Amino acid sequence: MINKIKRFVLKKKDQLEALLISGYIGLQNIVSVSAVATPNTDEAKNLLNPWIKAGILIVQWAAVGLGIIYVGRIGLTYLQATEEERQRINVWGNIKRGVIIVIIIESLVEIFKVFGLSQAN
Repeated sequence: MINKIKRFVLKKKDQLEALLISGYIGLQNIVSVSAVATPNTDEAKNLLNPWIKAGILIVQWAAVGLGIIYVGRIGLTYLQATEEERQRINVWGNIKRGVIIVIIIESLVEIFKVFGLSQAN
């Protein structure tokens, strides 16, 4: 009777060891697979890159157009002003501000490239 119990215990012990070993191997596979898996961002970049470049080009062209309109409006305001108003209006300061803003917007792409925020063409 004791031999029967010993065989039963050994059999259950072997089954438990096999179960633990297979569980450990299974967990190792899960851990290694989850550690290796990373999201595929290249596909998203390739999908969004043409849209981003088009948006940047539109903003750059709009900045030039709006800068020309801004400077033209300042010039017309100055030409329509009386002599007293012309002395109060800082024409060159306003024109300089508009040109500086346009230059900054036009150089944003190059500034982003310097800091690594934009991909080179």
